[in-house]
Amino acid sequence: MLNLSQPAVSRLISSAENELGFLLFHRQQGRMAPTDEAQQLRPAILRIMESMSHASSLAAGLRNGGARQLRIAAVPSLATAVLPKAVKSFIEQYPKCKLTLETYHYDSLVDALLAGHVDIGFVYEPVAHAALDTTDLLQAFFCSVSTSGYFSKSKKTVSIRDLASCNIIGLSKDDLVASLIAQTDGMADIALTRNVSVETSVVAMHLAAQGMGVALVDSLTGALGKAHGAQVLPFTPEVPIRVAVMRLVTHQAGLHEKKFIEHFAAQARLIHAG
Repeated sequence: MLNLSQPAVSRLISSAENELGFLLFHRQQGRMAPTDEAQQLRPAILRIMESMSHASSLAAGLRNGGARQLRIAAVPSLATAVLPKAVKSFIEQYPKCKLTLETYHYDSLVDALLAGHVDIGFVYEPVAHAALDTTDLLQAFFCSVSTSGYFSKSKKTVSIRDLASCNIIGLSKDDLVASLIAQTDGMADIALTRNVSVETSVVAMHLAAQGMGVALVDSLTGALGKAHGAQVLPFTPEVPIRVAVMRLVTHQAGLHEKKFIEHFAAQARLIHAG
């Protein structure tokens, strides 16, 4: 990754140790392990690397006539339901801005932010992290997706009791929807039938729209199901889901980044209202 030979790396480490006044690695039987001092330096080094990456991206933009590359990540549901519309509206206003879009599951997205691989990440239900700043954008909610006519047309909401006789398209135990539903009052004493299990709510939504059962998803993903002609009903009692953007605490947001977040939030609100 550094494009340096092993002797050059050894000289670089030795020079750094001389400058710092302590060892960075223990050398034993041809192997190297970081010292306690090196481990304590690691967070500061990561922040420096993130700043260097940001500066490199900014410099690349300046070389391209002022175009700034913005590195964006989102969890799969938001990447499918909101990101395309946000990108379209943003590029219409800022056609010179270059975007890099990536999709991660939550834990991997957090790792990408901490490593400085992306500038911002859009997530559901963010978990507090000392190195990350979180801004809530919208409160979505749970809903059910099924093929048209699966439930009575007069039905306005769906409850846990309604699901007892349904074939539920299951989500992995680590999925946000699955974990929140498991905490919902009334779920513990009801056995739900799951013949198909998937990793993301977007896939569950598409299967439900094809008549494979009922998917419990966030309302933004539910809006996609409605566009495919599926029956979408809000869950009762309402279970809210936070939609948020995350970035490093040390990250300095530029104009384009702030504007993209505004476009994303605006598109999410439009989808949610529709």
